[in-house]
Amino acid sequence: MAGKRMIDENICIDKRLNAVKEGAENLFYRLLVKTDDNGNVFAEPDLIKGQLYPRRLDISLEEIQARLDELHNATGGNGFGLIIIYEKNREKYAHLPGFFKYQRLRTDIKPKVIYPIPTKEDLERIRNKSLPQVSKDKKDKEVSKEEIVNFKILYKNAESLKMHLTTRGFDEECIAKVLNKVFPKGEKLSL
Repeated sequence: MAGKRMIDENICIDKRLNAVKEGAENLFYRLLVKTDDNGNVFAEPDLIKGQLYPRRLDISLEEIQARLDELHNATGGNGFGLIIIYEKNREKYAHLPGFFKYQRLRTDIKPKVIYPIPTKEDLERIRNKSLPQVSKDKKDKEVSKEEIVNFKILYKNAESLKMHLTTRGFDEECIAKVLNKVFPKGEKLSL
């Protein structure tokens, strides 16, 4: 899937990504190339070992789990880590809340969604564990006109944009306003 993405070189200077150990940063990049077009990927250590580290015999399942935990716990102002680990149907998945921060999907290829997305309840439960309260300034933050234009380009459906805004810590009222600007009533949505 990464073949249809363009990753910005500025990812290399991201403060949070550079704050984790080199092994966790390596796993982050490897997860990034396996995510679907909503920023979701499997998070089972045995699957990661088999698909992302097939030739690295020196990396154990325990080490992969430790790297996942480090990425999950590297929280920022939104209360989420570099990845969000969640469960669906007794399988573990990871969502990358900053998925669109340093990359763009090619618009000439239809987005591919493979993995289940975390629900709002999943996100709230995870946020409440890592950060008891989202700061008021984050909840009330306005979305710029430039971001609205980018959202129109990047998001083909309201559900994925809503999930993105939820992971950024926006409240329901702000999310509704943004969705109305990006997907005006009567405008046909491409799926």
